[in-house]
Amino acid sequence: MVLSSIGKLAVTEVAFYVLAFALALFVTAKHGYGRQQGWVWIMVLSVVRIAGSACLIAVTTESNPSSTLLTVSGILDSIGLSFLIQVLLGLLIRLNQSTVDGNVAIPPQVLRLIHLPLLVGVVLGIIGGTDKSSSNASRSSTGQNLLKVSTIIFLLIGLVVGGIIGATTLKHRSIIAGERRLLVAAIACFPLVFVRILYSLLCAFLTNSTTFDLFHPDVIVDACMAVLMEFLVVLIVLVAGLVAPKIPRGAVRGEPGAAVDARPERHNSRAGGDTKLMPMAPRSGRGDIV
Repeated sequence: MVLSSIGKLAVTEVAFYVLAFALALFVTAKHGYGRQQGWVWIMVLSVVRIAGSACLIAVTTESNPSSTLLTVSGILDSIGLSFLIQVLLGLLIRLNQSTVDGNVAIPPQVLRLIHLPLLVGVVLGIIGGTDKSSSNASRSSTGQNLLKVSTIIFLLIGLVVGGIIGATTLKHRSIIAGERRLLVAAIACFPLVFVRILYSLLCAFLTNSTTFDLFHPDVIVDACMAVLMEFLVVLIVLVAGLVAPKIPRGAVRGEPGAAVDARPERHNSRAGGDTKLMPMAPRSGRGDIV
């Protein structure tokens, strides 16, 4: 069996993401499963990339390749971008929770709302990829337009995420010291994610290009602008998770025992009338006295 260049690239992706999945599982176990959204999304991305690459390998090795497998591979490649953005967004959610004074950069509700347009982009990417591969010219054109809308949504979300990174950077002194490494990782990942978004935009809008094509991409361009960018983002986030110290439960805002009111409470002694400073009881994340 002789693999083509695109097939060899797919094999490389499978090998990389199998290891990435295992490392992401280890990092998530290290820090705890409750709040490590960034590393969980690496596991999701790994599954999507392994499945897509497996379909592509099957297509390149078959004498009569199935168009269905090629369509599935293209769709998985398209929607995988949303999970890459989720990796970066997961880091920002963690950083937004990891403040020592409750001075968050972005309201949590805003961060949660970003998931909704991401879901819309994924749905449009699936429908668009399916219609794009249709032999019907009208349906294929509709699919191409849906892919354009999907990638525009991802671009807008990417710009919003960039703004959130900037706002978080301005508040970096409020972040727990050990967590600041994750901010460095987010800053390093942003331009890589943006290049990946740009590649999807070019594939969606340059409809007659032989270089930027969702289903038949140029191997070198695909490897440099898509595969390599994703590899680097995954590696940076995983390394950040490995070197970042485990934050004790309760030290992160939003968890039980996280919000501790250190303000002194005045208490008058009955004996001498002296004023003593007594620490207030710690509060749970729900605001109840523990």
